[in-house]
Amino acid sequence: MSIASPAGLDLLLRRTSAVQFAEPGPTEAQLEKILAAAVTAADHGRLRPWRFVVFEGSGRERLGDLMAEQVRADKPDADAKDWDKARAKALRAPTVIALICKPTVGHKVPVIEQQAAVAAAGAQLMLAANALGFGAAWKTGAAAYHPAVRTGL
Repeated sequence: MSIASPAGLDLLLRRTSAVQFAEPGPTEAQLEKILAAAVTAADHGRLRPWRFVVFEGSGRERLGDLMAEQVRADKPDADAKDWDKARAKALRAPTVIALICKPTVGHKVPVIEQQAAVAAAGAQLMLAANALGFGAAWKTGAAAYHPAVRTGL
């Protein structure tokens, strides 16, 4: 027996992380829809622990500079080639959205559940981008946890 899938389920079943990205990125109106979808994520306690930082244009260069700072700090033997490689990561897509968890410490909802809500918001964000025809991928590395990058964000 075959059961027809609703369009939304088909989107979920087809979602994969993009390997390459191309111009153009989302328009302002599309970006608003993507972020609006992200904040509908499950959120025990309705704490909304997520923050989004959108990087486009020269903002991606600033993000790349922060990522190069992380390499300089963590790898004293790194050279300009290593710094440039780190910097280039922020330029791979026309729009980069940093997803940040700002938990309410001491709340009855444990921090780990608040972190899970932020992860759910990230999944919603990527699904919304895919629904609008954009590729999306979740990229995390040492820079995401480095104090210089966190302060810069």
